[in-house]
Amino acid sequence: MKKKILVFGVTGLLGTSIEKIFKKDKNYKFIGCSHRDIDITNHKKLKKLLQKHRPNFVINTVALIGINFCEKNPEKTMNVNAFSVYNLAKICKSLNITLVQISTHAVFDGIKKKPYDENDATNTCGDNTGIAFVEWIPLRWLSLSEPQENKYLYYQI
Repeated sequence: MKKKILVFGVTGLLGTSIEKIFKKDKNYKFIGCSHRDIDITNHKKLKKLLQKHRPNFVINTVALIGINFCEKNPEKTMNVNAFSVYNLAKICKSLNITLVQISTHAVFDGIKKKPYDENDATNTCGDNTGIAFVEWIPLRWLSLSEPQENKYLYYQI
């Protein structure tokens, strides 16, 4: 039986690349969602969509990007980039869905000469409003389930 993969942010650069990979693979049924299909900040609609499709995996590539835009729109940015991800993690846990959350390097200043990892201290080039909350989220995902049941993956690229 094919495993179902649902990808949020399918019209973005990363989502489009993920779609190309999984649409070719006969072992997976690919379900793509863009901002036209779902408002990721709407918890009730998000849960309803996941209950309808019952994917084995959810890959979230949704994010508001651009440091200047995000700093000028902190509330919208936090709703999309932080609160919706936290809610998505809770929904996935309740439905026993593996969540793969993909983040970017935008919380780092770029000074380090080798690749950053999740243990590195954050330091953006601009206003750090909300950084502490964003750092807190992966820790909360991990505590949403017992270690032997941990089905939440966080990738920073």
